[in-house]
Amino acid sequence: MFYRTRQNYDPSQVDALKGQLTDSVANLEANVKQQADTALKQRRMALLKNSIKWNIAALVSSLLFLSVWQLTAWARR
Repeated sequence: MFYRTRQNYDPSQVDALKGQLTDSVANLEANVKQQADTALKQRRMALLKNSIKWNIAALVSSLLFLSVWQLTAWARR
């Protein structure tokens, strides 16, 4: 079984550790923010590409539909 022993810390060491922890947390926060921004940009780009693909497909299918409709005008007379 492990027992915690109470240690006396030098106040300058505690201040140094607080500074290191603050810097570490600030760096982690910046990294997380950057990763979130990157992920958001990637999702937006993927959505834009997908939207463009669907719109082109809709345009092509509408043109094909109109051409078939025009070519079969004889059947509607």
